[in-house]
Amino acid sequence: MEELISKFQGNKKFLSLYTNTDETDKFIFGQIIAADEDYAAILMISPLGHYDGVLVKPRGDFFRIDEDDKYVEKMKKLIDFSISEAFGAEISSDGVLVQALSIAKEKKKIVSIELLHSGY
Repeated sequence: MEELISKFQGNKKFLSLYTNTDETDKFIFGQIIAADEDYAAILMISPLGHYDGVLVKPRGDFFRIDEDDKYVEKMKKLIDFSISEAFGAEISSDGVLVQALSIAKEKKKIVSIELLHSGY
């Protein structure tokens, strides 16, 4: 999985990313905009094609990545925003977590943090 994250980071490919082994029918849809050795930043897209924020998760949390399936093709038709202009698109692969928090602070964006896989 680590190799796939590295392969897809920054290449603007739309992906279905799975992180919850207890609920394998749920996934995150979007693009891996950056990844370092610890974290990956995902530009998320809602099921309606809207910008849905940036998610920064530990690389080890991903267990499956799907590309080029029917869902991806349908979602491409729904996307209604400029991905290059979305918040977080400027995160690079050098200190992903720190960059994401710094950009959020600078642009006065809301940040939600989950500690120790608590679900809260």
